[in-house]
Amino acid sequence: MLSRIQVNSEQVINSAVLTLAGRSFHHSGGKTEELRLGCATFACSQGWWYQPAGRVNVRCWHERIVYSREALLNIEKAHHELKSDLFNYLPHLDTNYTRPARPRRRRGKRGGLHARLKARATRPPLPSLLLANVRSLENKMDELRARTTTQCEIRECCALIFTETWTKDNTPDSVIQLETHSVHRGDRTSASGKNKGGGVCVYINNRWCSDVQVVEKHCSVDIEVLMVKCRPFYLPREFSAVFILVVYIPPRADRTAALGLLHDTISKHETTHPDAVLVVAGDFNHCNLRTVLPKYHQHVSFPTMDNNILDHVYSNVKGTYKAAPRPHFRQSDHISMFLYPSYRQLLKQAPPVSKTVKVWNEESDLVLQDCFNSTDWDVFKTAAVREDGTVDLEEYASVVTGYISTCIQHCPHQVLQNIPKPKTLD
Repeated sequence: MLSRIQVNSEQVINSAVLTLAGRSFHHSGGKTEELRLGCATFACSQGWWYQPAGRVNVRCWHERIVYSREALLNIEKAHHELKSDLFNYLPHLDTNYTRPARPRRRRGKRGGLHARLKARATRPPLPSLLLANVRSLENKMDELRARTTTQCEIRECCALIFTETWTKDNTPDSVIQLETHSVHRGDRTSASGKNKGGGVCVYINNRWCSDVQVVEKHCSVDIEVLMVKCRPFYLPREFSAVFILVVYIPPRADRTAALGLLHDTISKHETTHPDAVLVVAGDFNHCNLRTVLPKYHQHVSFPTMDNNILDHVYSNVKGTYKAAPRPHFRQSDHISMFLYPSYRQLLKQAPPVSKTVKVWNEESDLVLQDCFNSTDWDVFKTAAVREDGTVDLEEYASVVTGYISTCIQHCPHQVLQNIPKPKTLD
């Protein structure tokens, strides 16, 4: 343990003398003094302090230390004497100090949705999502590129969903393109009756899925819809595909017409792909999809604008996602949200089943062979003889097979844990 002795102009005034282990060190207050330790001589001003730790170190606060050749050669010699003097001068020093033990590290690995997604960033059971109402995507591309570069969560996100992109037909894809994601747009057209605003788009991570198709695109006064079909590199066997439906419903839209169109679109694809996962996300404003599709599950439970939940995420599978709030993009009045996939595959949900497996080795063969060699097979034949002297073949066969089964049960065996596999969906 290091020990320090400090002397400054506040503790030792003019013409004061500091005595340490029989040596006197003078301090005249503000003037350069000469400090002599053993055979070494050092110049310092305004005070001095040193610490015995392997070597004697004398440091000044305002001027550089100058070592003479004689001082450097004799530092090691003076170290042992000074070390003993300092320990005698400081009786309060704990010489039996030991470093506290580190807490024991827990075995295993960290759990939770965040750790699970981080371990399988590009191979989650269902895609991770980022939903945001950006209000003009072009002037936020610098921020989006910075987030995808510096934030691992957004860079590894499977799908980035944006509403109110304010893009038009004359906006090239190169303006809003990302290097790691493919962009799919649903711009506002003249059918909406407005010249600006609106628009939706979705970015698909190339490391998660490269087979992406735009299967539905619609723009009207009441609703704007973009649907993409994804066949990712990894997908649980109980699902055939993933459909992502991006929705933007204007504040003054007709609720009945907008929800009716959504109902027809979703029902059509549910009939065509009954084993697919459908995720509906976007800015719904005053609408609620559960009024027309009550079997769908809403995953957002916190306000996204002021005290209102305007951005919704629905899916046709219960317990699919868990939403978490994220900072909004600049000049946007909606906060962003990140959706962690919380779905667990049926293969992992099924409990393990114990099965008895027969182990046939050389010892088992010898035991069974010895049992058969020591058996009097005529006894079974005699037991199956009828009164007229004929042999009842059925009874004879049942008795022999029952005896063979009894011999097999005495063979060595072990119990193995097997997880049943669900039926494949063709």
